[in-house]
Amino acid sequence: SALEKEKTIEEKMRAEAALRKSEEQYRLIAENTSDLICMIDVQGTFTYVSPSYRDVLGYRPESLLGESCLSLTHPDDVKYANAELLRLASHPRIESQEIRLKHQNGDWRLFEILGNWIYDSHGNPVQGIWISRDITERKQAQNTLRESQEKLRLSEEQLRMSQKLEAIGQLAGGVAHDFNNLLTVIR
Repeated sequence: SALEKEKTIEEKMRAEAALRKSEEQYRLIAENTSDLICMIDVQGTFTYVSPSYRDVLGYRPESLLGESCLSLTHPDDVKYANAELLRLASHPRIESQEIRLKHQNGDWRLFEILGNWIYDSHGNPVQGIWISRDITERKQAQNTLRESQEKLRLSEEQLRMSQKLEAIGQLAGGVAHDFNNLLTVIR
């Protein structure tokens, strides 16, 4: 029985070491990602906010605990965001949404947000885990590219029109020259 106690103690020590290692890995991930990671309760209140909120949005994570996750959401996006929270709670599906969040300096940043609910044994949502990535600059670059492509298309259209007008001008000049030659013969 002393051997069993020793074996049980060794297993417990290994399990505790594995747990510490796992916790350390998750802590390193949460502390070193530029993505925003948060957990919310079923009322939409922040229960965990990753340190990246400080770097990305300027907020101290502890200052957001207990606040509504919609408190950072653009007023025009609140109704949609709230509907998505409710929809995901009853129809779990991971899909990204684009929502504007307020930086502490007052600027609005565009985020791609992925969320999922954790359910209890009865199938009721208990808490949500949300991961958000700032896509403001990517969207601005896409818009700039789209505008450049439209300008290029318009320039190409103008070039084709200009070439057509030039061809018509050359044709008209040739006809006028031939007509002038005919008039010279008739005189």
